Amino acid sequence: MKGVWPYFCYIIMTPQQLEQFKKSLIEEKQKIENELSEIADKNPKGQGNFDVRFPQFGTSKDENAQEVTEFEKLKALEFNLEKKLGEINETLKKAEKGIYGICKTCSEEIETARLKAIPAASLCSSCAKKV
Repeated sequence: MKGVWPYFCYIIMTPQQLEQFKKSLIEEKQKIENELSEIADKNPKGQGNFDVRFPQFGTSKDENAQEVTEFEKLKALEFNLEKKLGEINETLKKAEKGIYGICKTCSEEIETARLKAIPAASLCSSCAKKV
């Protein structure tokens, strides 16, 4: 159906399937937010933006070095979780607009099996292989 997007290229799935995908996305979003809340505080300046808490192990040089190392690990984890959270939020917006499951590159439907494996997938299998 290339060339007719976005007017007639809606994914063919039942309302029940769509609700199940949305439910999976919301569960994943809550899981990620819980993980983030264990290591960081919400940044009031941005939705989905968190600030990692600096660990406090003590005042010796060894403990300070451990704090820095742990902070760097937590910072990387925070970055990855925030990225995934952003992808999920974007996917939920697409679901509300009725365009969930459409490849952002070729505008074709993303395979149902792929969406079951990765509910926040934004590329069909063919386009994902090219990336």
